[in-house]
Amino acid sequence: MAGFARVRRKVEEFVYPDPRTLCLYTRRTLELLVQWLYRHDAALKLP
Repeated sequence: MAGFARVRRKVEEFVYPDPRTLCLYTRRTLELLVQWLYRHDAALKLP
């Protein structure tokens, strides 16, 4: 989860100065979140 927090902070940094970079970091944050969910929820199975 440490990686998630680090990337989430990057998202916050780029809210106003650079919207394109914000999109990249937002996508990476969501990817890390989905990976974490699949690792920690036994009811979820990878497609």
